[in-house]
Amino acid sequence: MLLNRKICLVKRGEKVSSLPALVMASLAFLLLRLLNWGLASFPLYQPATVVAVLAGGVRGGVNVSIIKNCMISVFLPALTFTLVVSLFSLYLSKKNENSLKLFRVSLKTLLALILLLVSFFTFLHRTMFFRYPALVKEYLKPSVDSDFYRNEYVKPENDKIIFPEKKRNLIFILLESMESSFADKENGGLMGENLIPNLTELAKENVSFGENDLLGGGSQLDGTGWTIAAIVSKLGGVPFNLKTSGNPQAIQSFLPNLITLTDILGNQGYDMEFLFGSDKAFASRGLFFESHGGVKVMDLDSFRQSGRLPSDYHNGFWGFEDFLLYKFAKEELEKLSKGDTPFFLGFLTVDTHYPEGYVCPLCKKRHPENPYKDVITCADFQVATFIDWCKKQDFYEDTLIVVMGDHLFMQVPTDNLFDQSDENGVFTSEHVVEEVKKRKTKKTERRWYNLFVNSSLQVADEKDRVFSSYDMFPTLLEAMGVQVEGHRLGFGTSLFSDEKTLLERFPLDYINEKTMENTIQYDSFVN
Repeated sequence: MLLNRKICLVKRGEKVSSLPALVMASLAFLLLRLLNWGLASFPLYQPATVVAVLAGGVRGGVNVSIIKNCMISVFLPALTFTLVVSLFSLYLSKKNENSLKLFRVSLKTLLALILLLVSFFTFLHRTMFFRYPALVKEYLKPSVDSDFYRNEYVKPENDKIIFPEKKRNLIFILLESMESSFADKENGGLMGENLIPNLTELAKENVSFGENDLLGGGSQLDGTGWTIAAIVSKLGGVPFNLKTSGNPQAIQSFLPNLITLTDILGNQGYDMEFLFGSDKAFASRGLFFESHGGVKVMDLDSFRQSGRLPSDYHNGFWGFEDFLLYKFAKEELEKLSKGDTPFFLGFLTVDTHYPEGYVCPLCKKRHPENPYKDVITCADFQVATFIDWCKKQDFYEDTLIVVMGDHLFMQVPTDNLFDQSDENGVFTSEHVVEEVKKRKTKKTERRWYNLFVNSSLQVADEKDRVFSSYDMFPTLLEAMGVQVEGHRLGFGTSLFSDEKTLLERFPLDYINEKTMENTIQYDSFVN
C-alpha cells in the first residue's frame, strides 16, 4: 500500500510538473512560427514604417486574408505541436509509470525554459524589437512649432495656381512597388536582366526624371514608404505622420485641412474617379480621396455590388487581378471622356505587392526560382499595353498620363529580391557599389519609377534631379499646363522648373528628422 501510494504521488508530481514544460515548449514553437511568418510577410526590417502604420489614425489595417494566413501558418501548426507533444508525453508516462522520477520531469522543464528563452530573444533580435521603444517615444512627444514647416512648406492657394483655358485630363497610374531598379544595369537598374523593358523604353521616349542619362526615379523619405503614405506625399506634398491619440477625426475624415491635388482639380470642375483592385478601407485609402475633392472611389466591393464581378469574387491575394483593373479603367475612361468636363482617373495596381506578388494568367513563367520577377515583367507588359490603348483614343490628345511606383519594393528578410540593403534601400553589397561607381550616379539608393506621357511641358534636361514623392504634387500640375507661382507646393518643387528640391538642398536624414517630428503645423491639417 505504501509503495503504491508513493508511486501515485510521483505520478501526480509528474503530471503537475509536465504542464509548465509543455506550456513553455508550445510558446517557444509559437514564437518561432510567428517569427518565420512575420519575416516572410511583413517588412520588419523597417521598424519606422511598422510603427507609423500601427500608430496612424487610419482604419482597415488588418484584413481577413491576413488573419486567415496567420491562423494557417502560425496557430494551426502550434496547436498541432502542442497536441503531439501532449500525446507523446502521456504515452511515455503510461509506458514508464513505475520508473519515471521527479528529477527527470524537472530536467524536462529546465530544457523547455531554455528553449523558450532562446526563442524569445531570437524573436526580439530578428524583429528589431529593441528599435521600437525609441520610435514610440518619438511618436509620443508633444507637438512643436516647426521653423522647417514655416520656411519650407508652401500652402496651395487658388490665386497662385492658374489653369489653362483648355484644361487637360489626367490619368494617374500608381504601380505597386515599381522601381527603376528592376531594369538591368546597362539601363540604370540593379538586375542582371531588364524586368521592365517596356517601361524603360517609355522613359526614353517621354519625360522621366532622374540623376543621369539612364533610367532614374525618386528617392524614398520617411513617411512616404508604403501605399497610403505614398498617396499622401505624392498628391499632398507632406509625409504620412498621423498619430492615433492626436487624431480623433481620422476615422471620419483624412487630413481634412490639407490641400491636395484632387482638392485643386475638384475646385476646377474635374470629374474624378479612383479605382482599387482591393478593399478601399485598407489604411483608409478610399477615405483619403473621398475627403479631398469628393473623388468617386471604386474597389473590390463596388465592382461586386455593380455586378461587374461575381458577388463572392476574390483571387486569394488582395482582391482581383490587375488585368481586370485595366479593363475597368478602360470602361471608366470611355464614360468619362464622353462628358463635358475634364476628368481625373487614377488607379492603384496590386499584383506586384510584396512579398511574392500574384502570378496571374497573363504572367509568363520564366523565373521558377523567383516568380516575383515574372510578376514584375507582367506588370510592365500590362501598363505598356494600356498606354498604347490610350494613345489610340480620341481623348489622348488632351490627356496627361502619369505612371509612378508608389514606393520601393518592401523586401522581407527571408526573401531578398536584391542584395542586402538597409531600410532606406541603400545598398551595401560590394558589387552594387562598384556598379554605381561605373554609372557615376550620385547615390546608391534604389528609386521608384516615374513617367510623364503627353506632358504639356518638356524640359531640356530632366536627368539631373534628386527628388522625392513630395515633388510630384507641383510637377503633376505643371505637366498639365498649370502655372504654379514659385513652382512649389507643400514640401514639393516642380521638376520642370530650375528651383531646387529639398533633397537638392538638405541632407536626407535632416529632411526626415524635420518632416517626421510632431508639429503644430501638421496637427493643423487635422484640426
